[in-house]
Amino acid sequence: MRAAWYERGGPAREVLSIGEVDAPRPGPGEVLVRLRASGINPGEIKKRADWMGFGIGYPRVIPHSDGAGTIEEVGEGISSSRVGQRVWVWGAQSGRPFGTAAQYTALPETQAVPCPTGSASRRGPPSASQLARPTAASSPTGASQARWYWCRAVPGRWVASPSRSRSGERLG
Repeated sequence: MRAAWYERGGPAREVLSIGEVDAPRPGPGEVLVRLRASGINPGEIKKRADWMGFGIGYPRVIPHSDGAGTIEEVGEGISSSRVGQRVWVWGAQSGRPFGTAAQYTALPETQAVPCPTGSASRRGPPSASQLARPTAASSPTGASQARWYWCRAVPGRWVASPSRSRSGERLG
């Protein structure tokens, strides 16, 4: 699968690589999501900058914790009725090295939240503006703290948002 990753901390322009990596497989209690959008938030810039002084935590990190896509496979213990469900995901890169800056991510099924009926057109995933309205019930951080910068996976290439983090670093 195609993915973006980093193997050391630093500014995006200096440390991010894009290429082919092995696709993840869902473990017990997990779902495999084919991603259509990947969200960047300020916390991820801080992680890459090693703001806590703990290092990046893994030999290779595929960044981004938030995204949207379709469940393509389920792990042991998960109903097959979830296959084909359109979802937004949160916390994909929290506590593990594989986030949403890739074509696929595997994560606990509770972190793949079904998109509301009618939230997406037949031609594409839910729009960033639709997904950028989390509520306290649907956002692990609460709506007042949620901040979303969206990238879109385009067949054959990646397009990053021209937004900036609070520190002024260009995200794309």
